[in-house]
Amino acid sequence: MMFRRHICSNLLSLKRQFSSASDIVKLSYTEYGNGNSSKKPLILLHGLFGSKSNWHSLAKKLALDGRKVIAVDARNHGESEHSSVMNYDVMATDVETLLDNLNLDRVVLLGHSMGGKVVMTTALKHPERVEGLIVVDVSPTFSSSMGLENYAKKMHDIKINQRSTLSQARKDINRQLELVVKSAGVRQFLLTNLVEEDGHYKWRLNLDAIIGNFQQILEFPKYNTTFDRATLFIGGTKSQYIRGETTPEIHRLFPKCSIEMVQDAGHWVHSEKPREFLEIVKTFLMEKNL
Repeated sequence: MMFRRHICSNLLSLKRQFSSASDIVKLSYTEYGNGNSSKKPLILLHGLFGSKSNWHSLAKKLALDGRKVIAVDARNHGESEHSSVMNYDVMATDVETLLDNLNLDRVVLLGHSMGGKVVMTTALKHPERVEGLIVVDVSPTFSSSMGLENYAKKMHDIKINQRSTLSQARKDINRQLELVVKSAGVRQFLLTNLVEEDGHYKWRLNLDAIIGNFQQILEFPKYNTTFDRATLFIGGTKSQYIRGETTPEIHRLFPKCSIEMVQDAGHWVHSEKPREFLEIVKTFLMEKNL
């Protein structure tokens, strides 16, 4: 298995590229595997506050059989460009544009949380481009904020000490985040978005856009169409995002879906239970011949 990286024309060990969308947003992505098998390419999309690097370990393992695996930074996240517009319609268009630029006709989409809503929207809008679908711990319904908007607002309001080292800046911000974000693990996850650029510390997230569009991020578009191909929902038993009251809408929009719940996992199923998660995904891909 191999993976490559490049920025523009500079070739490095890992392939990092950009895909330009119609509204001039460029998406950054990392490509794993040589793609020389008959298996469908697998596109990975992260959740709110995440980035393509969240998938690095799992992507490498999923590409071991020769499958092309592509982890993508959503608009306003990671190394992708920023835009004041942020809803699932334009984010699905971002995915379609990426597929066009990579000359990928039909793919398998996998998305977590916000990324799960992006892949569901893409499958419902453009079913001809999606061979299979994997949705991680989210439903095609309105989602509870679970305090996430307050996280974004706190990050936005924090004054970053530009005279400290990056390590010290992270420690200082961690202490400030404690007032709103009680989980140390979640704080460390958020702090992965603090970066140094040209000697200046900043959040690589577009927090203004996230806060300004937060209601749309929680919602899910209304559809009367269905996606009638193989679909898998993976949830955590300790999470609230896939539950009894959301399953009727899941089955209405995705009539060929199955639902797997991972014991003792919360919202970040793939990071909390990576071995179990990987096995579920690999089994689905094999059984559905994807």
